[in-house]
Amino acid sequence: MSSVQKDPCAAPRAASPERPAPGSARLQRLLWSAVILLLAVWAARTLVGDIYRVESASMLPTLGLGGEGGELVLVTYDRSPPERFELVVLYRAGESVPEVKRVVGLPRESVRLRHGDLWVDGEAFDAPQDAPEWIPIFGAGNAVEEHFTMERSDEPPDGGEAAVPQAQEVAGQRPWSRDGGGWRLAALDVPLGSGRGLMRHHKGLHDGYRDLSGDIVLGRGEAGDGRLRVRAAVEELAADGGRLRLGLLKAGDTFEFALDLKDTEQGALLVEATLTQRWSGERQHGEGQAIIKPGAALELTLSLRNRTLIGSLKADSGGEIMLLSRVSEEHEHPLTQRGETHGERRTYGAHPWLGGEGLVATFNSIRLERDLAWTSRGSVGVSRPVLLGPDEIFVLGDNSRVSRDSREWGAVPLAAVLGRPRAVLWPPRALRLLP
Repeated sequence: MSSVQKDPCAAPRAASPERPAPGSARLQRLLWSAVILLLAVWAARTLVGDIYRVESASMLPTLGLGGEGGELVLVTYDRSPPERFELVVLYRAGESVPEVKRVVGLPRESVRLRHGDLWVDGEAFDAPQDAPEWIPIFGAGNAVEEHFTMERSDEPPDGGEAAVPQAQEVAGQRPWSRDGGGWRLAALDVPLGSGRGLMRHHKGLHDGYRDLSGDIVLGRGEAGDGRLRVRAAVEELAADGGRLRLGLLKAGDTFEFALDLKDTEQGALLVEATLTQRWSGERQHGEGQAIIKPGAALELTLSLRNRTLIGSLKADSGGEIMLLSRVSEEHEHPLTQRGETHGERRTYGAHPWLGGEGLVATFNSIRLERDLAWTSRGSVGVSRPVLLGPDEIFVLGDNSRVSRDSREWGAVPLAAVLGRPRAVLWPPRALRLLP
């Protein structure tokens, strides 16, 4: 029987370390994960951004659509000089709660609010490519008959049986009727220039908006600048031709985009467009022509923003017209003087309209939008311009009637800007990126 002899020169074998219990190792990993997460949150809040609750109505409808309890907004820290119309988060001196406002005036500029428009360095600001997004006040899903007035053949005045609309209008028949999801205008015998073939938005360009559900929230103030868009198709023309019309009205001045249509010998339609401003006088701002196919789907647009007037037609058959002009500031309607004491001019008369004469046409997808409308409440930059310093900006709230902003507390130093709001994170139904 053999025996094993220990080598007296061999080093003693090291004792095996004790292994931690499985539960203890898991706890250590969780603790380290928690520490790393807390460090990441701290770093993000210190260096990147934070989440703030916005409950004020001063930025409606850009912010505040979430309803009771407000909205949670992701803010990224950014102290770089902001651009015009950019949203910023700022701390005012003596205030502990940050505010969200829109920058309208930049360092070293002269800024004034006049007639609801922004004036910079003595001139009405006119850079449509830099302007904020249009705010919808009527669109898909909203009832046309609740917001527009028109002469309807399918709505008799005595409450009796409605007449069945005919393809060919007879003399004296009301020209408007429903047509599936849109509206049909049978106005072959309506003379050119008559108002019988028009539907008018009786609510006007108010300072309301469409909420997250698409419902209309009516404003109590007025927005003079707006955009009217509609899709139309011409089915038939009168012997002398017909006309499509879109119109806006501001401070007593009428702005109209008119399209005169005639049949050609080649079986197409000749479109002659004019862009006109009327008050006690009249000024034509542009004219153009296009050839379109009969029955072509037409996208018609008329917009007025900061004295820039645009009328456009786009046909799916390829025809296109774009008329653009600067309009006069010299309003001559006598009623406009009633608002001058407050630095604003009110709109009197008909509101946005669409329709035509001497034709049969269908209209779908009626959309009405407004520009930001700033009232003249407050004392800074209202009755006279305010000159900003080299490190100052002028900020306003989008909901001008209730917002407290630079009109009351003056220019804001650039050092007060904390960052930019990027997205709404809560409530879920309001989740969206911010412009």
